[in-house]
Amino acid sequence: MTNLVMLSGGVDPTACLVWALTETDEPVHVHHMHLINWEGRYEVEANACNRIAAYRRENYRNFEVSELTLDFSRMQGIPWDMLCVCFAAGQIV
Repeated sequence: MTNLVMLSGGVDPTACLVWALTETDEPVHVHHMHLINWEGRYEVEANACNRIAAYRRENYRNFEVSELTLDFSRMQGIPWDMLCVCFAAGQIV
């Protein structure tokens, strides 16, 4: 079985990634969704994910990474982006 970690750059998914890399022998697949929305934080999240992935590969073990970009910048204040995250996670699984 492959472990899927949806990496956002935050503390919780980073901890899940460390757990998957250290507590299992199964392959790990990390997916990051670039969500371009009205909050404008996608670049910060992408940079954090790149740093997290590079560090974990160097200090733990290798894993696969995929990315998807969704642009919701014209949907002011509508939280459709989280629905798409759930949909994409299901498609990856």
